[in-house]
Amino acid sequence: MVGAFSEAGKFMGETPEEWLGPYLMGKEWHLATAESCTGGLIAHRITNVPGSSNFFECGFITYSNDAKAEHLGVPEKILIEHGAVSEPCARAMADGVRK
Repeated sequence: MVGAFSEAGKFMGETPEEWLGPYLMGKEWHLATAESCTGGLIAHRITNVPGSSNFFECGFITYSNDAKAEHLGVPEKILIEHGAVSEPCARAMADGVRK
């Protein structure tokens, strides 16, 4: 799919947040986000699309390490050994938002 995106970030004439909803609803899936450095931008873009309440459940903006641990269950060991801006932390955040 990556090759189908234009330089303007559109896929088949739609932005990612515009085609994501119909795709998810077609599979009867729902979406929740766990963000940090993006500060909620992903959730903001998704919820700006009419009808997003049909598939978007919730979003977590966990900027501090304490919030990552408290709300998403990111182990302190990951935060200490790898830091908040790391693949292990992102994976732990994704695991946490699924629960």
